[in-house]
Amino acid sequence: MEVSSLSKAGLAADFDALYERTRERIGEADLRHIRHVAQYSRAIEARGVELIRDATSIEALRRGVLLRALHVVVEFSELGHNILHGSYDDLEEVSEFRSDRWVWDFVVDPEQWKRMHHQNHHPMTNVVGQDHDLGYTIARLFSNQSWLAHHLVQGLIPFLFLAPMPLFGIYTATSSARVEGKDAFDRESILRSLAIIQKWAWREYISLPLSGGAKAPVVAAANHVSQVLGYSMVAFMLVIEHHAPNVAVFANPGPYEDRDAYYERQVRGTTNFTGAEKILEPLKELLEAEVPFENRPEMAIFMGGLDTHLEHHLFPDLPCNRQREITRNVQAICEKHGIPYNQTEITGGILSTLRQLLPLSAPVAPGERLRDLLRSPKRTIERLREGFRYANSESDEYLRAPRFFNAKSEVLDKRMLAGGQAVWLRLARPPGWEELEWKPGAFISVGARVNGENLVRQYSLLRESAEGGPIEITIRRVPNGKMSGHLCDSLNVGEKLTLVHAPTRAHGLVQEEDPARAIYIAGGVGITPILSMLRRHVRKRHAGHQASLFYFNRSRTSALFLQELQDLALRSELELHLFFGDEDAPRMSAELLKESTVGGGDTTVFCCAPEGLLRASREACASLGIEADRFFEEAFGAPAQSTEERRGITHAVRFARSGRTLEVDEGETLLGAAERAGIALPSGCKRGMCRACACPLVSGEIQVGAQSSRTSGDSQGRVTLCNSFPRSALVVDA
Repeated sequence: MEVSSLSKAGLAADFDALYERTRERIGEADLRHIRHVAQYSRAIEARGVELIRDATSIEALRRGVLLRALHVVVEFSELGHNILHGSYDDLEEVSEFRSDRWVWDFVVDPEQWKRMHHQNHHPMTNVVGQDHDLGYTIARLFSNQSWLAHHLVQGLIPFLFLAPMPLFGIYTATSSARVEGKDAFDRESILRSLAIIQKWAWREYISLPLSGGAKAPVVAAANHVSQVLGYSMVAFMLVIEHHAPNVAVFANPGPYEDRDAYYERQVRGTTNFTGAEKILEPLKELLEAEVPFENRPEMAIFMGGLDTHLEHHLFPDLPCNRQREITRNVQAICEKHGIPYNQTEITGGILSTLRQLLPLSAPVAPGERLRDLLRSPKRTIERLREGFRYANSESDEYLRAPRFFNAKSEVLDKRMLAGGQAVWLRLARPPGWEELEWKPGAFISVGARVNGENLVRQYSLLRESAEGGPIEITIRRVPNGKMSGHLCDSLNVGEKLTLVHAPTRAHGLVQEEDPARAIYIAGGVGITPILSMLRRHVRKRHAGHQASLFYFNRSRTSALFLQELQDLALRSELELHLFFGDEDAPRMSAELLKESTVGGGDTTVFCCAPEGLLRASREACASLGIEADRFFEEAFGAPAQSTEERRGITHAVRFARSGRTLEVDEGETLLGAAERAGIALPSGCKRGMCRACACPLVSGEIQVGAQSSRTSGDSQGRVTLCNSFPRSALVVDA
């Protein structure tokens, strides 16, 4: 099993561009294709029924059974699985091929399937404890999954394929109910599924057999075998796609997963399979002999996007024929970003998956063998106790999938700085973070529980990822600050902090490249993001590159990293300008900046400081002809207010998870309104930078900060509640 890392920025842009190009080509030809496939499927089914009913030999029965099994496969794959994703909804004259009209010949309620598959499986692909398709609730196929009591008998699961048909419907019904927040065996959901199963059973075991007259028992038996075979083929293909050894499983990504990371999870969490040709070739001969059909579709329809499942998870609403067209494009994008393009051989994938069932019926953790359970009986008993309680454990013993949301990080070292007014911390990278990349200027959100309250704060990283090693941050003590006081006074080496999400890699101060001419301006603790930039400048030693630092502090004793800054200046061409308030230091001005030999219109400025120094620096740089797009800034100080000027215009805002609907003025942020109403939501910087309060905007329009443009939300778009103002009725997933 692979270990996931967050992808490089730009992955989503490449995939989005490919999707748009492909989506633009969808038209009448695609509709003709799916109509043709539907006609072919009906012809296959009709001939299969006829062969079984009129059979005078075992060979005729065999052929009829195979044809009816193939009908089941194509009905699910190229047809139902495809159509219910809305692949053709936007086309004119789509008729019965719309996702809300299609009635498939499958023992699953279409609406329950869409709820289970679209709302749970696709957004939460291979997320342990959340993706209902991971193990299909029934099986334990990864040691990362929590062990539950019923896994003791999972070695018998292959025998369930003797009657897999009703299981599809019941499983889908239970999953759909859970997505709706109901009990898994919700009566209404189960009865709806049973009605479909009953209709199917009447056809297979009563209606069609009766048409065979005296041969009714033979027809019923052949029908059963055909359905077992067809549904088992579908089940095995589905199992391989998310449970093969080459796919990854994931911890909860939380609300901070950006589109790059989302796309990478889809790629790493599924696999295509190869080698289907040797299975399909003899079936092709059968079809050509038994089912006369003009312009016969290619045999790939019997895979129906299940052999291009990786493409399907990237672009669920692309028709299967279009997924097959872009496999090389997707492979090229994966190669460009250093992500594996998963493929596995179909027969080997089935065997390897089945071989996992028996060992994982025992409560072994990743890397353990059965005999390891005997060596620690106390631990084994505890796991059994948890399993029989049906409590999903999220301990590290069971979940070794890399966490990028609420990951635990051990404090390796701690030093007080500036006479006890600041603390430097070295933190261990959580498992799986070794491959994460971030540039100078990136920051991280740190969480801790202080006096019964969960706090989240943001701190700049002192080193870029290219330097390797542990994570380093520095925290300035804030008067009466809960978090800073805890980190300075109470935190001990060996304890663990929560890293709320992976380093934020895209905001105003992130330095993508070491500029040829740069001025750095820092005030107090604002040196922390600047320090990582200066370290890179010195480490790279680009010929001709110039850099100058203007560092402002109240006093020498309150300044951070003075000795290292002086060492960096000695080892490079870095100009160091230090200013201390108790030594009558001048204020920031254009004249002060002229003291630096670095200057000119091509100079890039990076400034991290309190608002006053930030404003003065911005004005000084503008007067020297430095363009605004070369001035990168980050302010620190009191959080932004949760309201602007009240407008007297309100909109109904529904916080879906909380079940509350509030009337919110256009001058009040969504987070401010929630806090006013007592709705407990996570928050951090309250400037829209840390994304601690990010959540999906399901519907409606907002205005972000002082921007004049509005943003429309959809089921995948995320917004930061702290700086979003309502501009229509809204639904947010919070």
